[in-house]
Amino acid sequence: MFDVGSGYVPKYFIELDSSFHDDPQAQANDLLKDAIFRAANTKLIRIRPLDAKASSVEEFERLV
Repeated sequence: MFDVGSGYVPKYFIELDSSFHDDPQAQANDLLKDAIFRAANTKLIRIRPLDAKASSVEEFERLV
């Protein structure tokens, strides 16, 4: 997601995590990615689409 008022500066990113992210190697990759986003002071929101709560409009609005 970008902030149009700031010249399209990235505000935060959304990643849809599937069950693939349960794999130990994928989890290690996710930890690295999380560290990169933290170092860049950028928010990364992870959503698991199979989770009914995470796929509701209200939950999405709460996350962002």
